[in-house]
Amino acid sequence: MPEQARSLPDFPWDKLVPFGQRARAHPGGVVDVSVGTPVDPTPLLAQQALASASDAPGYPFTAGTQAVREAAAGWLTRRLGAAEGTAVLPTVGSKELVALLPSLLGLGAGDVVALPELAYPTYAVGALIAGATPLASDSLTALGPARV
Repeated sequence: MPEQARSLPDFPWDKLVPFGQRARAHPGGVVDVSVGTPVDPTPLLAQQALASASDAPGYPFTAGTQAVREAAAGWLTRRLGAAEGTAVLPTVGSKELVALLPSLLGLGAGDVVALPELAYPTYAVGALIAGATPLASDSLTALGPARV
């Protein structure tokens, strides 16, 4: 395990606490969707889909079905102008991909992972797990020529 990974924060969400407190002091408070349990009722359509799939033994494909991948790639092409045939990989959640991506890309000691100043804590944690150095910056210019 890389040395930097040994010094990971116990719970990186704790860094958000002061920001939440500050936001709650404003009139109308804050809509906090960052951490916690959903409070809205599950839509009937989702309940029915879950119920109809509840007797499907085995695990789903990690990469999702071909139909799911094609639908996602088609949306990316139509809405965002991605190249035709863009490859996609559905994930269990964005946090898992964000945390694993530096390692999957082969980053490690001596590499720098640039992330936004105000970012999901998992970006920095993913860099540390890989042994790379996280660097928060909202400007490529601020990173300097050695980092770009």
